[in-house]
Amino acid sequence: MVADGFGQEYTPRPGPANAQCRQAVGLDNNTFLLKREKGVRIQEPADGSVRPWLILASRGMRHDYGEHEYGGKVPPAFSRLVQTNGFIPALVLGGILALIFLAYRLWWYKPLVPVMVVARREIQGVVKSLGTVQSQEPVMVRSQRSGTIEKLFVSQGDKVTKGQILAELIPTTLKKEAAASPADIVRLVASTDGVIANCVLAVGDEVYPGTPIFQIVEAEQIQIVAQISETRGFQVRTGQAVIIKLGSGREFGGEIIMARKDPDPDIQQYEVFVKFNDVYDPAMIGEEAAVIIDTGRQTAPVVPITAITSRNDQPGVLVVADGLVHFRPVSLGVQNGKWAAVLEGIKEGEPVIVSPEVTKPGKEVRAEVMTAAFMEG
Repeated sequence: MVADGFGQEYTPRPGPANAQCRQAVGLDNNTFLLKREKGVRIQEPADGSVRPWLILASRGMRHDYGEHEYGGKVPPAFSRLVQTNGFIPALVLGGILALIFLAYRLWWYKPLVPVMVVARREIQGVVKSLGTVQSQEPVMVRSQRSGTIEKLFVSQGDKVTKGQILAELIPTTLKKEAAASPADIVRLVASTDGVIANCVLAVGDEVYPGTPIFQIVEAEQIQIVAQISETRGFQVRTGQAVIIKLGSGREFGGEIIMARKDPDPDIQQYEVFVKFNDVYDPAMIGEEAAVIIDTGRQTAPVVPITAITSRNDQPGVLVVADGLVHFRPVSLGVQNGKWAAVLEGIKEGEPVIVSPEVTKPGKEVRAEVMTAAFMEG
């Protein structure tokens, strides 16, 4: 029987001429080993090529195609055999190495994770948020009669007091007369203390009963409404000092006048209302503002803000103990842009993972200690 594929056996038929085929076969590492009964040997090609071929060991061998004298050349059935050239052993070796690498990743590999050793220190608590300068409904100053605006005594941004004259107009019934007596002139006055937020008309404009001419905003009603996450809202309280930075580049002092949880239960935020300290500028209304709230100083074990994660709405951190990652619930104190004070749940000297998103509880890891100076940088 003669096989067509590489690695199949060639079995000579019984006969005296085939006795010499029963001989030991010496094969090197680059040759796929056949069975002893194949009667083959390794013979280097005449051209000196290093690629070994399987060839017959003797003449007079019988196979399925009949008896032939081959004179040491490769018979037809073997002409379809593939040169070995180390391909199969290399493929097997590659598979073994891949399995070893996979086993290493699954059972022995421990990823390197950055940690920081918890230390006790004092931090200045700061809560930052964005908001918009707003005001309550402005007071409208309207004309009660038809006429023409004769004089304007204020413009946008001016402070006014209750009873102050803002404008004069001549009634329509008197416009055709040469002159009007002082008693005939209509005077518009401020109904409250505040700031002129808007002057709708100009001198010479016609007005009608109910026409709005001025908008007055009470100074204490100019405020910023900002949103703060629920996890930071507990640090905010009425009376705390605030630094206000407007989008236009101006900076002011302020104070929290109210902080409340958003009435919508689906919104996990606090609404914070901030007033300006002695600032009366209605032009600010509508501007975006950054609110920086001073929440006080605190001395406690601190962790990087990036280390804080949560589980079932419980804040916590990931620590490394005995080469394993553990979730540790914590109670947080004051925070700033980089650090958070921990009141309960963790002790000084424990290694906290600074980037919890790179791993999860139960994983085996190797800890790479980062310094506070590195985290500050």
